[in-house]
Amino acid sequence: DSHVAEYLLNKYFVVSNDYSTLKEAEQLAEEIYKAQPQNGNVARLISSIKAMRKSSVGTRIGSFSVIAIDGRKVTNADLKNKYAFIFTWAQWNYDSQTLMRQMKQVKEDSGDKLAVIGINLDASQERCNTTIRRDSLPWPTICDEMSFESPMTRGLGLLTVPDNILVSPNGDIIGHGLTIDEIKEKLKSILKK
Repeated sequence: DSHVAEYLLNKYFVVSNDYSTLKEAEQLAEEIYKAQPQNGNVARLISSIKAMRKSSVGTRIGSFSVIAIDGRKVTNADLKNKYAFIFTWAQWNYDSQTLMRQMKQVKEDSGDKLAVIGINLDASQERCNTTIRRDSLPWPTICDEMSFESPMTRGLGLLTVPDNILVSPNGDIIGHGLTIDEIKEKLKSILKK
């Protein structure tokens, strides 16, 4: 069993985050897995590709029902009829901390037209709570202490930190992996309508 095909698939399809080729990547991965059914790395790649396809622009957000760290129940139904920004962050990741703090101002500027949900990938709810209190985060934050294996992150196809999706009022994903400038620009144009 060669690991070359697995390596190339991972490097050029999965790690590159090129969502336009995920269908082909999944087909290739399935073929490799048929030839190497004992290869656990290929099985994990298939799982990651399927998760990534869930967050591709143009797909509908999956259903979810979770309890936020403050005890609030949060579901995809809460996002109905408004734009939603869902993102991952961790106390140990500087870029996600910066995005989170900048989103606080974006949320203030957008008011009730924008729902925000944070998914914390720390292994400790205590550390997550420390950051929430320090930064006075106004949105629900999910922290199930499962990091990248969380059903929420896997179900939404958010596999890195930081990572994010922007969802339309009808539940379609209209942005994925956006920078803060792209988020601001996109929201500026859609919220004025």
